[in-house]
Amino acid sequence: MDSKIQLGVSLFSFAIDIQRQKLSLEECVRIVSELGFEGVEIIDPQMLSGCIQPSDAWGDEFLRLLEKYRMDPFCYSTSSDIEFRRDMCLAGDEIIRFMINKMLYAKRLGFPYVSVPHAISPLILEKLIPYAEECGIWLGVEMLRLHKVNDPIWQEYIELFERSSSEHIGIIPDIGMFQTEPLEDLRMLIPYSRYMHSKFHNIGEKPIDHCVPCDRILPYLQRNGFCGYITSIHESQDCEDGADSAEQLKRHIIMEKQILKYK
Repeated sequence: MDSKIQLGVSLFSFAIDIQRQKLSLEECVRIVSELGFEGVEIIDPQMLSGCIQPSDAWGDEFLRLLEKYRMDPFCYSTSSDIEFRRDMCLAGDEIIRFMINKMLYAKRLGFPYVSVPHAISPLILEKLIPYAEECGIWLGVEMLRLHKVNDPIWQEYIELFERSSSEHIGIIPDIGMFQTEPLEDLRMLIPYSRYMHSKFHNIGEKPIDHCVPCDRILPYLQRNGFCGYITSIHESQDCEDGADSAEQLKRHIIMEKQILKYK
């Protein structure tokens, strides 16, 4: 069964440029729109002026930019916000209150999805289901490249997805994990995923990712009915000075379109 895969981008790709004030938020949104991406993910501690309670003014400006450049918001990532300071982490009811606040703000900005770190735990994710339902938000647990489907924690999450049958929780795999893991494991995740991360460091002039076998993974997702976003993330923070994130994203989306046979 073929599917329609949408091509999204995380503005985290411009993390270094934003931190060094080389690019404004508007310039980032304009660039990814011109490159042909359909939607954007933001990571709030990096993007927002007030991590705990972002200002209404910031939200209004962001919505204006999305409308101006015709971009869809699809994921508001809380990343590792659960750790406010190096010496202090939230726990239990504090995490639940924190996530409710994040879901409400994501809803205000028009984001249908909110990503959470896997450390949130299956127990707390289950407690968040009724709040996600009330907000109309899908909560996705971020599955990193070094994780494995058969790890005990992910088996707990998958058991929760099956047991709850909730349409408001799921998983966000990093397709880079299938550089070494069997593609059959990816098929197991498709029913619980609405978008996936495609992280990369360097794409040469010939648009090929020599680390992640996108030429095998993307067609596999098409054939097995995945409908949702593949999110390009240039990990600029790990690159040498001078890495051109805009050029890297351009090469990545060209590669994706060639593999998926998109015009």
